Amino acid sequence: SGYQSMALSISNIQKIRRAVQQADTIFVQGPALISILAVWFGKRYKKTVIHYMHLIMWELYEKHIPRWTRKIIIPFFRSNILKGYNLCDVLIAPYKSLVDQMDQLGITVRKEVVPLGVDGTVFRPAKDKNEAKRKLGIEPEYMVVGYVGRISREKNVSVLCAAVQRLQEEHKILLLIVGSGTKREVNRLPKARNMMFTGFKKDVAPYYQAMDIFVMPS
Repeated sequence: SGYQSMALSISNIQKIRRAVQQADTIFVQGPALISILAVWFGKRYKKTVIHYMHLIMWELYEKHIPRWTRKIIIPFFRSNILKGYNLCDVLIAPYKSLVDQMDQLGITVRKEVVPLGVDGTVFRPAKDKNEAKRKLGIEPEYMVVGYVGRISREKNVSVLCAAVQRLQEEHKILLLIVGSGTKREVNRLPKARNMMFTGFKKDVAPYYQAMDIFVMPS
């Protein structure tokens, strides 16, 4: 997904084991080998393990492995990931329907819904939409369709780019993409006619304020 990979080595596994031993509580986030090891060592050393999840892990893996291997690899991942979830003490999800999905999958551990918070003093509509566009160098007559996030395969940003390409045939639309990713994933994106690609931005509020439509294509 563009994150740096952890080298699979005995020394790295031992580092994770020692870190878990020294901790009181293990908080796990993310569908990765380091997460799986943390859960496993947490159970082994009788630590409280809390796992935050916002997606079903094997659905993410499907985006990153060759199609011809999926019938073999995904059932293996699914079986072992379900076992890993059930080793945790608490699973935290940001929305109720994900908890319902976990119940249907046979995940029996305690689950809690903790919605993601938003700072309303920062993320609020612009007083003047046209001025918000001008500050970013965008002509106000453009309808701005935007995305904010990582550029990686599972985010489906290429689908958004292709959709905007079609809409631009009849409408004056500018596609605003705020975020970074690997050079390979960025180069895979279809190039819309009017497109602003900003890369990573620490302060994203002005970009949201300039958008007429925000799209989360994942």
